[in-house]
Amino acid sequence: MSDLDALRVQVDELKQRLCPSDNQPQIAAEDIQTLSTSIKATMQCKQDEIDRLTIENEQLRRMLGEALSAANEHDAGAAENVLRDFYAEMAAFIDPGEAANAANGKEPTRQSRAG
Repeated sequence: MSDLDALRVQVDELKQRLCPSDNQPQIAAEDIQTLSTSIKATMQCKQDEIDRLTIENEQLRRMLGEALSAANEHDAGAAENVLRDFYAEMAAFIDPGEAANAANGKEPTRQSRAG
């Protein structure tokens, strides 16, 4: 169940609890506060994930720019080094255990390729 689905379930439960009744206003107010807190926490988690992905995107953009620059300069040695570094950083994103192998120019293990 996604976060959005979970929030929908909470809203539906809250609607059911808000039936007119003399002793329900305090419970309803507490339920609304709980739901508000839950929504804020979910939004913060999503924002944290967006921030992390933005940083990773910028790192990938930089690495790709370096690779293209080296390729455009027709410097085979520089291009090979940039691509090796690019491969190592990509391996670290995908499987931190493979980062050392990639940095040494080794092929990924069978297990990490199957991913």
